[in-house]
Amino acid sequence: MRDLRNRWEVYLLLRKSGMPALQVRRWLSNVRTVDYQLRRLVS
Repeated sequence: MRDLRNRWEVYLLLRKSGMPALQVRRWLSNVRTVDYQLRRLVS
């Protein structure tokens, strides 16, 4: 749950910095896959 809130905060920060919403969403989905890959590598 904390993870989602952090993503939402990051989303809002990126939106405030002027990044288009579509690009932010793409970035966040990329982050999710990166998280997944990292978790697989670590475990």
